[in-house]
Amino acid sequence: MVAWDSSWRLLCEVLPAMVAEVGGEPGKIEPVCGNFTPLLLDDDSIDLVVMSSAFHHAPEPEALLADLRRVLSRSGAVVLLNETPWPPLGLLGFSLRLMLVHLWNLAGLPQRRWAGELGDDHVLYDPRLGDRAYSARAWRALARRGGFALQMRDTGMFSYPADWRRPGRFEPKLTHLVLSPR
Repeated sequence: MVAWDSSWRLLCEVLPAMVAEVGGEPGKIEPVCGNFTPLLLDDDSIDLVVMSSAFHHAPEPEALLADLRRVLSRSGAVVLLNETPWPPLGLLGFSLRLMLVHLWNLAGLPQRRWAGELGDDHVLYDPRLGDRAYSARAWRALARRGGFALQMRDTGMFSYPADWRRPGRFEPKLTHLVLSPR
């Protein structure tokens, strides 16, 4: 088993403690500290890839999918846990607000700031963290371009508990995505 993360602290402190907490053997896990790509793994060497709340941070999602496809065995799968396909109205609202802020600033009115960028198939809603939002349609297209078939599993849960923060009107629910090589 390989555990891949960009944080040595998570790999060397948090991961062993969590594995031990559930009765596992931390010694069976090979920690690898690295970015999303390149995946320094052999072709056809991994049976299952599980990413939790991570894929939407990838700065080059198509390159990541290509690398995942390369290292994945023919009968393998990629499971993306806790992604949030945005509904079209949520993406439209974000896009309109971003456009209005830019128009406001171009008109020379008192400067307004609102972070974000529009991409061809996504919105970058938190540039600091690299958070990208995709619609369900965009997720399907991204998977298809990467050579994967996609199954979406709605969890029925929001990203945050209601007692911590009330969900917004168009806030998406957590979805698990299963990608299988085509």
